[in-house]
Amino acid sequence: MLNLVEAGGGLVLSYPLWLGALSIFGIALLVYAARPKAVVTRRWAILVVGAMLTWAGIYFATFKVTLTPESGRVYAFLDYDARLDWQDAVSATVVQRQGKGGPNYFIVLTHKTGGELELPLKGLNDAERQRVIAYVYGRMPR
Repeated sequence: MLNLVEAGGGLVLSYPLWLGALSIFGIALLVYAARPKAVVTRRWAILVVGAMLTWAGIYFATFKVTLTPESGRVYAFLDYDARLDWQDAVSATVVQRQGKGGPNYFIVLTHKTGGELELPLKGLNDAERQRVIAYVYGRMPR
């Protein structure tokens, strides 16, 4: 489901913008349930669902993996904000994990200090996945 775009000598992976529309629907639910004259029997449930949709929409709208010639970065509002310079990377491994829709692929980069940066590749076709893997391996120190 991720989109792959080449930008400024690097690669950017992000979710389609329409997933950010979930936040608009969530906010609409919150506003509806918060009205004083709303005829709602389960107001708390609508508020919870609205809050969850709002958070999910903001997450999908802000999630971005940015790969530049200098570094790799994963960012999502209030969830991820990790960066790794290629010169500080020790190894990169492609990992396959089983998910609901089939196998999910990740590139796990290991930092000199022992930390890891996980780059998701879910939803990319084989050619796009290989392009990202080649880009990362091409930046790793030898």
